[in-house]
Amino acid sequence: MRSYIFRVELSQDEDGRWNAVVPVLRGCYTWGATQEEALANAQDAVKCCVQEMIARGEALPDEVEVIEAPVASVTV
Repeated sequence: MRSYIFRVELSQDEDGRWNAVVPVLRGCYTWGATQEEALANAQDAVKCCVQEMIARGEALPDEVEVIEAPVASVTV
């Protein structure tokens, strides 16, 4: 089992919603009503992107940290 770590950039729009962008994965972005929702949605989006890249045999960007074990992640 492998774990992949990505940096997510969060920003808030004037309308109050939160945007989540994963800079190293082109086109991987989402949003949420709260920071927590945007981050949870980003986690789902990253998972989909990584699964698709692996299925197509594409290499992940060098900036991605790969750990050969399950991990627990906490953002506070």
